[in-house]
Amino acid sequence: MTFRATISAAQLQALDAEPVQLIARPEADSYIHLLRVDMALMAGNTPYVSPNDVMLVYGADFTNGLILWPGSFLEGTVDALALGQQNGTADEPNFITQPLVLTSDGAAPTLGNGTVTLYGSFIVFKV
Repeated sequence: MTFRATISAAQLQALDAEPVQLIARPEADSYIHLLRVDMALMAGNTPYVSPNDVMLVYGADFTNGLILWPGSFLEGTVDALALGQQNGTADEPNFITQPLVLTSDGAAPTLGNGTVTLYGSFIVFKV
């Protein structure tokens, strides 16, 4: 399965308070297994000030970033593509029947006006 999600400047600037759900919660006793997720920045005319990383997590488990993109990626002034690399793992209770969410590792980016599009592929496994 695949997904594509475009995140607006307003959503990026609110990631710490309002994480963005990318993939809905799977059925009971199932989990989302990510195969690949890439992030494309469509730079605006004002770069972001981004002291923290942007990360994918399961549900509300913001302590285990599955994929991290350095905050500095969003500070770019030209369009760019960042390939996602799996960073962490989650304990079973934290990922079974949980949605996939984009959030920030601390304060969200500020000031920028570009957008980000995430392209991903995944499998839903039944446990």
